[in-house]
Amino acid sequence: MHWLIIKLSELNTESPSYCLLDKKDTSKQFITTDWEQLASLKYKKCIVLIPSTEVTLNSIKLPTKSYSQLKKAIPYALENELADDVSTLHFSFYRSDNKASSTTHTATINRSRLEAWLYFLTEHNIKPQYLLPDLFSLPVTKQGYTLAINDDHATVRENNLSGFSCNMSMLPMLINDSENKETLTCSQDHPSLEEITLQREYYSVELSTTCHADLIKALPLNLLQGLNNSDDKAFEKIPYLKSIATLALFCIALWTGQTVIKNQSLSHEIEQLHSEINTLFSDTLPNRPIDSDYRILNAQMEEALKSYGTDSQDKQASALQLLHSIAPKLASDKSLKLKKINYDSLGLLLTIQA
Repeated sequence: MHWLIIKLSELNTESPSYCLLDKKDTSKQFITTDWEQLASLKYKKCIVLIPSTEVTLNSIKLPTKSYSQLKKAIPYALENELADDVSTLHFSFYRSDNKASSTTHTATINRSRLEAWLYFLTEHNIKPQYLLPDLFSLPVTKQGYTLAINDDHATVRENNLSGFSCNMSMLPMLINDSENKETLTCSQDHPSLEEITLQREYYSVELSTTCHADLIKALPLNLLQGLNNSDDKAFEKIPYLKSIATLALFCIALWTGQTVIKNQSLSHEIEQLHSEINTLFSDTLPNRPIDSDYRILNAQMEEALKSYGTDSQDKQASALQLLHSIAPKLASDKSLKLKKINYDSLGLLLTIQA
């Protein structure tokens, strides 16, 4: 499944450009279309590119790697470099896991403008997973700049996560003050390039209508990052959640193992009990079939006991009560002697000699 890349030249445009980028592609040409056709396309994920003039990219060094701490510190660290009040801005950022690097890359956009872009896309049934400045559609040139020129405006990509957009008249100053790169790859010639190319190898290629696979390298600076607070918290807690999940899985495995062992032991005990009951039943009632239902066995045993005259608890209690009542009379009258006691299912029979 392809990635849908949409490039917008301005807000409220009715002529968006797009391309479908496959993981095997190194580049694709943008095609101008309409919103109805875009909404009908099938794709895996959607990346929307907005003008780089809307976004400011920076690189700063901060001592922490904590997501929550970086989120709080970045606006204040960039406050002097941004023209707008930081309270009106939205920040996305990325810091490499490389322990040797303390550089954090940031992307900043006016929050109201970001909301306007998202509202515009929603109206046209486009729900992107990523929003980036369009300079990231340019390829990354090793040890060099990649430059696209549109009229008197320049868009420059410096590396995977850095770049800028400016007027052509400002370009020589910004590039010469930037990193010392050896090459310059440009979409077309321009008088302002003469000063820049004196100390650099110069390559002229078509860039402005092409999307390069190097776009994927910039996804960590997604401008949609942080719009959902729950996503922020989840991202921050990923290392802890992994540890908790591992511990939970271990506990579940241990509990399951113990339960299986207990169940196996209990099953063995139940089987033994069933065997003993069946043995007792067959010994007591050898001519009766053994039923698997213990309730039927119990009823059969009770019926058999009744037939043997052992179900006489009430009669036994009555006979004892009768003997207890006449015992004082026999004891007080010496002329009476108890000779014999018979007790059966018919009742109690006393033989007394006077």
